[in-house]
Amino acid sequence: MSTSEIMKVLKEKNFPISERNRVSDFLKNCDFVKFAAGSFSDNEIKNFVKTAEEFVKIRGEQINENPVA
Repeated sequence: MSTSEIMKVLKEKNFPISERNRVSDFLKNCDFVKFAAGSFSDNEIKNFVKTAEEFVKIRGEQINENPVA
């Protein structure tokens, strides 16, 4: 899926705007590396990984609190 497709799904699923913004920023940085051959420092990469881990952890906790029937 593309960044825009992911963002569309998150909006349709009523993800909070703050989470959508974090995901959008993260994916834009990924696109920068993938499509523009950009690069980041080791520290920036560690921060990106931390952001991804936090998002997965938060969403996982929310899903566990409100499982789909």
